[in-house]
Amino acid sequence: MELIWPYVVSASNLPVNGFLDWAKNQKNDLYKLKYEQIFWYLQAIINFRTGVRYNQPLLKSAARRIFAPIWSAWRHSIYQAIEIADKEQLIRLHPEIHQIIEQNSVIARSGWSNQHQGLDAILEEVNKTLKMLIPPIPAQSIGKWLQEIVQNS
Repeated sequence: MELIWPYVVSASNLPVNGFLDWAKNQKNDLYKLKYEQIFWYLQAIINFRTGVRYNQPLLKSAARRIFAPIWSAWRHSIYQAIEIADKEQLIRLHPEIHQIIEQNSVIARSGWSNQHQGLDAILEEVNKTLKMLIPPIPAQSIGKWLQEIVQNS
């Protein structure tokens, strides 16, 4: 609403399609920033999530491309190196192997075709499950252990 309101109050008879043209011609830098954040980056987040959930590599790549200027900021040069090395390796692969990697960069553990997850998220879930299997150390035994250390020193 914050982005559309200035357009609505600018004239009395406004076509809906005219908003995009009007927004692109705005001179206010704050308005441009908000427009970019909402219409570009929010859509990229939605596209990336959809690309992962439905195993659509092209949609994931398109979303990553939109975010490239942010992730490749000068303070995060490691992301530039990782991104370039990743793309370079994929380009050098045989096309069939490249396609297999792209199609299997996410996995549906549940068996549902619309519930894919990235491999890092799957590893995180497995880690969490394994940690739950380890019994906690009772606080009393820690206290006794510390007491023995203090007495022996």
